[in-house]
Amino acid sequence: KFGGPPGVLQTMLGLMVAACSMAFCVGARGFALPALDAARPLHDHASRSQMHTSALHASRSRAATGCSSEGPPTSASWSCLSVGLLLAGAAGLQRRRTRAAPTTRRVTLAEIDSLVVEDLPKFWYPKVSITKARRFALVESIRAQLDKTFFLMAWNYFGFTASELKEAQLMFPTAVKARGLRNSLVRKAAEGTEWEEYVNSVKGQTIWVFVESDTDLKATIQAWIAVNKKFNRDEKTAQIYEKVADDMNSPLLAASGGIMRDEWNIIPYKDLPKYKDFPTKLELIAQIAGAVKQVPTKLAVCAKQLPQKTAIGIKKIVEKMEEEGKATVGDVTA
Repeated sequence: KFGGPPGVLQTMLGLMVAACSMAFCVGARGFALPALDAARPLHDHASRSQMHTSALHASRSRAATGCSSEGPPTSASWSCLSVGLLLAGAAGLQRRRTRAAPTTRRVTLAEIDSLVVEDLPKFWYPKVSITKARRFALVESIRAQLDKTFFLMAWNYFGFTASELKEAQLMFPTAVKARGLRNSLVRKAAEGTEWEEYVNSVKGQTIWVFVESDTDLKATIQAWIAVNKKFNRDEKTAQIYEKVADDMNSPLLAASGGIMRDEWNIIPYKDLPKYKDFPTKLELIAQIAGAVKQVPTKLAVCAKQLPQKTAIGIKKIVEKMEEEGKATVGDVTA
């Protein structure tokens, strides 16, 4: 057991907590350990022996009377402990404020003078909240994705559980992005582009499918057909539409069709299965090359037969001229 005077342990504990708290607040290098005058033992041998002797007599007397060897904590020790806890709380609050402080970036006068109107973001406001800034950043990322998209389609996930929805998204090719996005954000990103008409026609809770390459189009349509068949989307969507038909201006379908770059014609939902065998550009080039390869062969055959037929025709005309006594070809044809 600690043999010091009563309340020394509590005093030392309070001062240590206060010291740690101050170290957190002002940094370890700017911190000086306070003198523990109340708890520091004397350095001379005589004083140390005298303190141990008095402590021994005090412990014997308490043992004789049935009291604990440690006295109750004094008010000074409780005050030190309270101050330590208070400083610890202040240190934690200060660290939290430091983490939450906004980061600043230095801007030079030359950069400010060189700014023009084109340098401002599309969705620029003098003051903007963090939530709105994140929303604008998401819109810009969707717009960038649309710029490199070859085929876009959307299908609703009404009635899906969380596990079913995750399984359905994983059924699409890995190179295809199937994302659950708010329709309002996609509409904002599609403003002023060829995608706008199709995006505005999409309704409901939607999974947007971005296909960047024509080589993934067939696999994407086949994946959607598999999803539709496995989860019986047509029947479930029809059941949901019966319940909300009064609140909707257009029929609710399992998917909102699609649209292809360069053609920009909205593909109806019922025509989506036709694209499961859609040829890629390389396949089209191979077909055209095969057709062109056959053209010279046919021309050569025609050219080879032409002199023979011409000779036969001329011979017959001459024979007819001799029979009828005509002098020119015009007299024969007349």
